[in-house]
Amino acid sequence: MTFTSEERETLVALGKAHTLLRAGRLKVTLTGRHVAGMKLWDLGLDGRRREGLAVVANGDSLSVMIDTSQLKSATSFYEAVVE
Repeated sequence: MTFTSEERETLVALGKAHTLLRAGRLKVTLTGRHVAGMKLWDLGLDGRRREGLAVVANGDSLSVMIDTSQLKSATSFYEAVVE
């Protein structure tokens, strides 16, 4: 990315598509009456679904362990849906 000054207030050029993301592991737990049947997807940077992630449902909670180093492509976006 290119900006007009060191303060980075005005973007001049978006730059190239290569993005560096740090890998990590996290556990996410969702609770509520609508988690039954919920599925979780990781999304590409274009918003398209990539991989379905394995979730563990327990009553009114749903948990997922995500290891971003094991995904097929880097992302920081996820979608939780009831289909």
